Amino acid sequence: MTQTGVYAGNNPADFASYSNWVGSTPNNVLHYLNNDSWAGFDSAVPWQAGLWKNTAASNIWSVPLTVTGTSLEQVATGAFNDHFLKAAQGLAQTKASSDGNIYVRVGWEFNGSWEPWAANGHEAAFIKSFQNLVDTFRSVSDKFKFVWDTVNDGGNMNPEKAYPGDKYVDVIGTDVYYMTQWDGTDAAKGFKGEVTRAYGLQWQQDFAAAHGKATAISEWGVASDNAAPYVQAMTKWMADHNMVYENYWDSNGGGYSGQLSTGANATAGAAYKSAISSLQGATSTLPLTAPTVAITSSGGLTNTLAVKLAGTVGVSDAGTTVHVLDGATEIGTALVQADGKWSANVSLLNQQGSHQISASDTNAAGTGKSSSVSYTVDTVAPVVKLGLVQDTGTSSTDKITTNAALTGTAEAGAKVTLSEGTTALGSVTADSTGHWNFTPTGLKLGAHTILASQTDAAGNTGSDTFAFTLQNAPTVAITSSGGLTNTLAVKLAGTVGVSDAGTTVHVLDGATEIGTALVQADGKWSAAVSLLNQQGSHQISASDTNAAGTGKSSSISYTVDTVAPVVKLGLVQDTGTSSTDKITTNAALTGTAEAGAKVTLSEGTTALGSVTADSTGHWDFTPANLKLGAHTILASQTDAAGNTGSDTFAFNLESSAPASTSVTHTVAQGYEVVTTEANRVVTDSFDFNWQRTGAEIVTKDAPGKTIDQHFDKNYQQISADVTEVTQDGNRVLKQFYDDTWHFTHAEIDTHNISGQSFGSTHEIFDANWHETTWVAYTGKHLDGNIIG
Repeated sequence: MTQTGVYAGNNPADFASYSNWVGSTPNNVLHYLNNDSWAGFDSAVPWQAGLWKNTAASNIWSVPLTVTGTSLEQVATGAFNDHFLKAAQGLAQTKASSDGNIYVRVGWEFNGSWEPWAANGHEAAFIKSFQNLVDTFRSVSDKFKFVWDTVNDGGNMNPEKAYPGDKYVDVIGTDVYYMTQWDGTDAAKGFKGEVTRAYGLQWQQDFAAAHGKATAISEWGVASDNAAPYVQAMTKWMADHNMVYENYWDSNGGGYSGQLSTGANATAGAAYKSAISSLQGATSTLPLTAPTVAITSSGGLTNTLAVKLAGTVGVSDAGTTVHVLDGATEIGTALVQADGKWSANVSLLNQQGSHQISASDTNAAGTGKSSSVSYTVDTVAPVVKLGLVQDTGTSSTDKITTNAALTGTAEAGAKVTLSEGTTALGSVTADSTGHWNFTPTGLKLGAHTILASQTDAAGNTGSDTFAFTLQNAPTVAITSSGGLTNTLAVKLAGTVGVSDAGTTVHVLDGATEIGTALVQADGKWSAAVSLLNQQGSHQISASDTNAAGTGKSSSISYTVDTVAPVVKLGLVQDTGTSSTDKITTNAALTGTAEAGAKVTLSEGTTALGSVTADSTGHWDFTPANLKLGAHTILASQTDAAGNTGSDTFAFNLESSAPASTSVTHTVAQGYEVVTTEANRVVTDSFDFNWQRTGAEIVTKDAPGKTIDQHFDKNYQQISADVTEVTQDGNRVLKQFYDDTWHFTHAEIDTHNISGQSFGSTHEIFDANWHETTWVAYTGKHLDGNIIG
């Protein structure tokens, strides 16, 4: 049967008036917590609980899912669960319904658009917020039962999209009201519409049945005097479907005039009193369900088969027996206590690896089974290995070493702890392959026994021990500083230590031994050695051996440089008749040396000065006060290794040549300006408007050698020829070039003179020096002409 209830406003006096009018006290009274603010939400619980604490009826609570100004998305984060917790703690102290439950309508009429928690477009946030509230309330009391409550008409979405899940819902509720402007004046037909409409009363029953849930009418009402058939059909529908509860809206608040207890709509009121009496006093309970079994133990890794399990079933199943299974095998039982909890000490099946543990319990409604928790049994100790990184004794297995570094293996990523006796040496983490290295600090010379151990995640410990003797090999050092040298013979010095006096130090140049030395009583040694005969870097080291092994020094570096630097010296300008006759009027000198080097210049025993070569090695220097006449200059440079390179240069210093002269001639085409200089003649040609038309430069480059260059009006070379005459005048070589000094052809005239008669030849060659013409002449020598 269905529990009866009423909403009579927030006024116990109105509730009393309703009870007097209907002729009995309803089972429940419907309440609403404030949703205007979180402060109003928090204060509503103690206020309403105190207001209604002396009322004979039990309580059904409408709890907002959020308040104005706070979105569902914000509530979904859990940030407002503290308000839900305060509400749960207060409501848990209020009077429960006759079936022992406190019913909570969570975010009612969410499928409408008028509440702050309207779910359309916010389905995921509504669901999560609903779940947050339920989890919070259940943490306070298991008396709470949660109603997922829709509006039967006026909704704007498919409410199923906002269903929070069977775990979070106990009752499917709905709110339904009759008004002629909505449902017509035929009240019976109007009720049928409530049943058949989308998401109406029939949908409520079908959805609840599909999810194994009870149903309730959380709010209903009529607002006209013709509603008697509607009232009769509604109460019959509730009885026929064994609804948990119903709440009539006996109020004119909230925009709906449904109050009947004042005598309004008397015909409908009489029908209501008659119909409600069939439900009055009846008690309905939620349908009995199979136990809800849970294991609260977390499972995990264990190195023992004996474990203690704990879990819950529920106070309604106190006294029943929980059966614990490892896979399909029962391994223990436990009695459900009065608080709904149970615990059992069990022994897992004797096998390594994963164990799926579950629990079940049975009542009159059937058997409930928990989800499984997993235990992983591992009773096998890890394998740990320990040894020396390097056995430096006379045998690689004699366990004598100068190096205390240890190495070994364990489980990949495991922490390995090392100790000697009761002294902790430290720990190290094995790499992804299980390998590890560890060097203990402060170990004294002598015998040692080291323990390496690892405890795995299950608590199993594996270990290994290793005994060895720690000794010192000679500590060898070279005290000589090395550096740059221009000789292979060097003297080295160093130390070993007084304990190794009398041993022999071996000196190496790279990998080649170049000498030995005896360690003296004071631990020092010295050796005169010859470095390997090669230029550049020499890495010199020394080693010594005793019973514990061989010690080697750090290397020092010698750089051998026995090659003198190359120095070049010459004139900046040879102003003689030839550019190579070493005759000049300019004493300026130029040359090359090593980049950045200091170049010293002298003549005989007279120092002329010094100059620093630039980054390319080039330098210039002008000696002061050189007298006219012959000079031999020495330029020298000493490099960092002490090697000295030099060059000498002899030249004649003469007085300056006479200044050049220019003469202008008038010719048929215009003017020629002929400028005569020391070793060349420049002829510039102009038209009568003094516009340049060309130029010719004839240069006496050396005795018997003349260069004739022809230029256009822009002084761009057109062609050139070079004539060389032997000293006796018997042979003339003339070579021709184009504008870019590419060789084009040549002519050679040869004269064989015998008195006044002679024989001559004229030869012509192409650009590849292939002869193209050869002509022979005979005749008299007249004024330099040849008569063939």
